[in-house]
Amino acid sequence: MAKNNREKPPKAIFFDALGTLFYLTRTVGHHYALVGAEIGLKLDADKLDRVFVWAANRMPTRSAIDRPRENDDKHWWRELVHIVLAQVAPSLGEIIRIIFLKSLTNTLRNPVSGNSTRKFRAS
Repeated sequence: MAKNNREKPPKAIFFDALGTLFYLTRTVGHHYALVGAEIGLKLDADKLDRVFVWAANRMPTRSAIDRPRENDDKHWWRELVHIVLAQVAPSLGEIIRIIFLKSLTNTLRNPVSGNSTRKFRAS
């Protein structure tokens, strides 16, 4: 008699959306600079790119887990954006940083609109 060696199907599959399901049409720094321009900031895209890589490499590693991350890792991303802005534009006040983060979050949450900052390409 044949044995049934089938494995149970997975309950869920998680994707790291950026770079897997969609990607930025330009660099992170370019998009951060555009988001900054929306709220009246003049930020250097090249410097944002360099600092983003530097800051991301210093952030705590997030190990793989078998469930959605608590609060979708927003605290981790907030900290990363805070570090980037503190290095690129240290004179920005906390209120402006919060507004920038909200605008960036809205841009990523609603990637397709008439605004050039919100144009991403699906993979």
